[in-house]
Amino acid sequence: MNVKKLLLALPALCLAAAASGQQPVPVLTYKVDYIKDQIGKSAFTSICRFRILEKLPEGKLRMEATRLNCRQLKSLQPPNTASLMETGITDTEILFNLLLLQQPVELIFDPARTFLPQPALEKLLEQKAAEYSLKPEIVKTLAGNLPAYLSREMHAAFLQAPANASSWQSADSTLLYSATGGANGIRLFSATRNPAKQGPGNIRHVSNNTYKWDAAGGKLLEAYLTYRASGNSQGGNNAPFRYADTMRMELLDTPVNYPAVTPEHVEWLIKTSRWSYALNDAKGFDYDSLKVIAFLQKMDPLFSGEKGYIANRLDLVQGILMRKHYDDYAAVLRNTPNEAMQGSASHLHNKLQNVWYENTDSAMQLLEYLAEARPKSAEDWLQYSLAQGLFVKYDSAMLAEATASWKAAGESEEKIAALRHQVSIQAGQASTLIGRATQSGHPVVRNASRPMYLSHQAELQGHPDSLHAIAQQFRSLSPIEKKSGNAGRYALMLYKTLEEKGQRADADIILKEAIAALEKGATDTLSKRRFTDQNMLAYAYYLQYEALKPTDKRLAMTYLSKASAISPRSSTELTNDSFYDRVMLKSKESYREEFAAALVKEGDTKEAMKVLAQEINAEPGILPMVQQSFAKYLPNLDFKDFITNTLTRSWKEAPDFTLAGYNGGTYKLSDFRGKWVLLDFWGTWCNPCRKELPQIDQVAKSLQNSPNEAFLSIACFDTPEKVNRLLTGEGYTFPVAMSDNKVQLAFNVTGYPTKFIISPDGKMLPVAFSQDWKSIFEQFSNLQNTAVKPADKNAGVNKRMN
Repeated sequence: MNVKKLLLALPALCLAAAASGQQPVPVLTYKVDYIKDQIGKSAFTSICRFRILEKLPEGKLRMEATRLNCRQLKSLQPPNTASLMETGITDTEILFNLLLLQQPVELIFDPARTFLPQPALEKLLEQKAAEYSLKPEIVKTLAGNLPAYLSREMHAAFLQAPANASSWQSADSTLLYSATGGANGIRLFSATRNPAKQGPGNIRHVSNNTYKWDAAGGKLLEAYLTYRASGNSQGGNNAPFRYADTMRMELLDTPVNYPAVTPEHVEWLIKTSRWSYALNDAKGFDYDSLKVIAFLQKMDPLFSGEKGYIANRLDLVQGILMRKHYDDYAAVLRNTPNEAMQGSASHLHNKLQNVWYENTDSAMQLLEYLAEARPKSAEDWLQYSLAQGLFVKYDSAMLAEATASWKAAGESEEKIAALRHQVSIQAGQASTLIGRATQSGHPVVRNASRPMYLSHQAELQGHPDSLHAIAQQFRSLSPIEKKSGNAGRYALMLYKTLEEKGQRADADIILKEAIAALEKGATDTLSKRRFTDQNMLAYAYYLQYEALKPTDKRLAMTYLSKASAISPRSSTELTNDSFYDRVMLKSKESYREEFAAALVKEGDTKEAMKVLAQEINAEPGILPMVQQSFAKYLPNLDFKDFITNTLTRSWKEAPDFTLAGYNGGTYKLSDFRGKWVLLDFWGTWCNPCRKELPQIDQVAKSLQNSPNEAFLSIACFDTPEKVNRLLTGEGYTFPVAMSDNKVQLAFNVTGYPTKFIISPDGKMLPVAFSQDWKSIFEQFSNLQNTAVKPADKNAGVNKRMN
């Protein structure tokens, strides 16, 4: 359901006929609180002042309206003190209010019309948009919302009701009013939605409004307006939705204390937001460092003591330094007090990552601040970063390899020496920190650290009784400790430790319970960790296979078969968490090759080939290794014939499309039949996409005259103007089609950039973001010279696969 349409559908809160004795006073000032709830709750508060300039016929008024103050609330209870710098411009409504903050503007109030054009407001918006360099598409959105600016507030403040009436209807009959007399000339009005005016479709509208009116003074004292809608969207997906909007107004007889708002406050907030290009370079995609430095030199003397400013300043510094000068950004973080970063999860995480091995007290403070700001980030840091420091041991060969990679990356000798020092001390520091974490006063930190701590303690212990006690403690972990602490990973690590130290009875129990828990997680379709658990379960099955192989080969093969069957089958199942699990566990991504080798050894060639085909589809980058396995285990079969005539035919059909080019012409996927096609979904707004464009352009140029290969990119959520500006500015020439907002859904694109390899017969293979798409495409396209053979002349591959 379109929220803008909902707001425009809000019923008029007034009557056309003015009542005697309700004459407007010259100036009214109201405190207004707003709560909105659609996808999530948002709340903000403001001070609005209305100055009557002229009474017009038919109850109309010409007035000067000013929003004196506006700030977002971090909770539903308005704070008495707050810095405007802590306001987050999370949507265009907050942007709109800040843009017009403390800007008196002339408005026309018409009691018979909820929304009407406001020429003075249009002129002011145009002026402010230019002053703050707002993006054109945002200005267009804001212009569409102009008629609604302070409309509800005015219609509540200047409500006109029939004199002495006890009930009546609004002019459009959508609201049913009732009135009761009160003491000291106070009248109480209420309004509810007319059941007969629900409108078309199954959308249900509910309005409940109350007003406290000073009849003698002719002014509104209080108002509480609520509007709710629920039903199914009128768009194509017919999805269920709900929307709630609450507004509370209170007349202020005396001035209230609120943070002073200067033009510089507003300038800082808007120019540093994503809605403005004031600090961008000429291309409009990245920050211009000279503009940013000049801006900070202007703002630092004014706001350097404000907490919100410090956090937002770090965002800006990160934006200009992190991509090319991370060390400079890290230095700024290092010099920023931990307390000043409370609530800023990304900066807390980055500083923690940079300094955790230097000072345990500071690391604990940062970790607990991070857990408070964003619990999942604290859990992830423990599982991704601290776990590596604790369990990844650098021997001389690994250190030499790491040093070589640092040199290849262009790191200075000073930086390399610092990194080597970090590696030498991080295991000890990690051991101290994980112990402290288990005693943390923050439950997120404490719970997420327990499984890791117990697994680490098992590595340190040698006495059977101590190891048995650790195994018992691990088995007694609470559900929240198991969930937040990645207990599956550490159960398998504990199993291996117990097995190596001869504690087979405890080891067998730990593995059995780990398999049961991971099986449950891997089949839970609602769990975000489903595929992560599935990947670990494959390794757990493999460990069980290894344990059983000496004594029960038949049962062992059952577990190897299971490990192969649930090894990742697509990029979706190759989760980021699983990479770290494999590092800690020293496990493999897939066990299909082991299973295929075992099958060939037992003479089951047909099943082995199916397994190898699944392996390629799941991880295209291993094509050369599978080719070697093919030659080793199936030497009598043609691998190219297998790829061309069997493997690619198992892929899904690529949805055809016809799309307009950004600079004219059209692109149709079916026109590329007979060629291998590299298809790229991207956007100018996507930083990872822009980073790889030099390589994209190079590949596209290399393929432009190829008779057997082609490249095509599709720009999503973009405009031809933005694409043209980027390509022209960088000198890129690769072909770009503009998405119709349907093609990415047809290809089930869930992130950007995303690439697909399209076979000559129109089948598609998705390539995960982390995979070497250029190499994978070359490997497949290099096989294109193998002709597609008639079925009756086909080599034995198809027969063996069927």
